Amino acid sequence: KRQVLVFSDDYVLVDGRNRKLNEEQKRRALRNGLTTTLAAMPPGSQVVLLADAPRSTVNAPKCLEREPRDMSACLTLRVPASAARIDATIRRAVREGGGAYRTLHDRICPYEPCPLVQGDLLIYKDKGHLTVTFTQQLAPSLRAELAPFLPAPLPPEPELSATPLPAAEPDDAFVLDPTPPPSEPPDAFVLDPTPQPSEPPA
Repeated sequence: KRQVLVFSDDYVLVDGRNRKLNEEQKRRALRNGLTTTLAAMPPGSQVVLLADAPRSTVNAPKCLEREPRDMSACLTLRVPASAARIDATIRRAVREGGGAYRTLHDRICPYEPCPLVQGDLLIYKDKGHLTVTFTQQLAPSLRAELAPFLPAPLPPEPELSATPLPAAEPDDAFVLDPTPPPSEPPDAFVLDPTPQPSEPPA
């Protein structure tokens, strides 16, 4: 297939001895991993990397339970410095590998500090995940970001015509003549009204 979509995430990275990588090691590992992955894609592949959602520094629901009257106590920075540096590394690696980079960051966190609520929807269900309801609201934005890379939709099927068919003409072989033909008695049953001469007795 020509269209390939790669999703990235910002999980904790560890080395072969299960030791957590520091920021510089993490950036190097991400860059090398993306470079290797993009180079291994089949020829003609179109790669789109979707950035991770911005993370909250607090567990939003639990914080709101503790601070029901002060939502500002639960806000988080829009782009922490370390996240910005890692994001720049990923962008550069994708661009150098011939891929495209897309993000919904501005849709999720449109200003500083990041809101916890948009309208009447809670954004975060914990530190690193969005609520299902809010994620559903992101569908049109995600579709718009990916539309340039996806095949054009197929044209709709033509609608069937509702025009009634013309009435069928009767077949001549089945047309009945309502006029009955004149009936003639068979020759064997025709009586001659002329009397026959009588034979004299012998």
